[in-house]
Amino acid sequence: MFFLPVMLFLFLAPLGKTLRGSASRSENRANLAFFVQVSNTSVLNFPRLLRAIWHERNIYVIHFDMKIGSVQRKQILRLLKEDDASRFANVIVMDSEAISYAGISMLLNTINGLSALLRASTTWDYFINISGSDYPLVSANTLRQLLGSAPVLSSQLNFLQTQAADKNMDWFFNRRMSQVQIDTALWERGEDASATIADADSFEQDWALVGVNASHPVSRNRVPFVKTEGWVILHRSFCDFAVNSPAARRLLLSFATARAADELFFGTLLMSSGNFRDTVAWDGLRYILWGMDGKRWSRPAYLDQIGEPERLRDLITTSGALFARKFAVPESKLADYIDAEVSGVGQDHEVNRTAVHEYAERARRRLQCVVEKRDNILLRGSADSSSRRFSSK
Repeated sequence: MFFLPVMLFLFLAPLGKTLRGSASRSENRANLAFFVQVSNTSVLNFPRLLRAIWHERNIYVIHFDMKIGSVQRKQILRLLKEDDASRFANVIVMDSEAISYAGISMLLNTINGLSALLRASTTWDYFINISGSDYPLVSANTLRQLLGSAPVLSSQLNFLQTQAADKNMDWFFNRRMSQVQIDTALWERGEDASATIADADSFEQDWALVGVNASHPVSRNRVPFVKTEGWVILHRSFCDFAVNSPAARRLLLSFATARAADELFFGTLLMSSGNFRDTVAWDGLRYILWGMDGKRWSRPAYLDQIGEPERLRDLITTSGALFARKFAVPESKLADYIDAEVSGVGQDHEVNRTAVHEYAERARRRLQCVVEKRDNILLRGSADSSSRRFSSK
């Protein structure tokens, strides 16, 4: 797969050796690798998002959904160049790939982005995947500090959000794997598709999952299965394992006909691998609002399209999360509030430094609680194991 610097067709930034060796780690700071999946519904949010998460020592791989079209994609990139072309030399744009919502193609796209990040730089510590409709609740500097703290970085922790405990794994297995699903995006050739969608307005193709009249031939108790959300923060050591190990390839194939494989793969691989099982911290560190349409298992609500803005601001500012999703409006008042009162990435004269400091401390405490909870689980497991060995003598 061929990758281009972010100013595609507008300027060429030297990659290779420059990116691979330039971002040495500052003391108590983690270098971060972002993979941003931009859809046709979030493309207008992207310039603001990139400015909010950008840091010179991080690296960024961006994927524009094929449905966006090359014309609009170039327009967005041109806006970034006009803003400050030299600032984005550590941003790489992938070739567009066909993706089906909830299909294996979505997971493959994430793995391709992760693989690109591993090849592009040897100096990053943590991988973070976000969509174009996400927005940071802490600044890039604060995020680097939090993930670079000794309890996090030295333990090489991996952060994922588990699903609520009121649905058991049999329920999830029936919902996600019992019926064989075929992802039609797998049969789309990228070069041919790109040629057909130069004008996004005329593009009506939509790839999807197609359920076939067949149930999964393997019984539930033979399938390793961990259900999480698809948004993760993963240490580089595990990322290399997820991309390059035979165990990861085998697991990836086992989820080829599943629904929402991106919510199954990383958690299952972590818990199936002895070297990484103890590195799991069960919190994705995101603020997401579910169930606004009255359905228990629905898609997340758009935060900037919900009434009661004051209540929503309170919920966000007390969350201690690192990111929030989803946002629909590129220049929403909620994002303005976050810039000024939560993350502090807004203009200096508009930022409430006291409120921003308080939120950063709240995020630190949440992260600390997650780490301590994980440590306590390990201690209990070790004590139980020792007790069993003692009682068997």
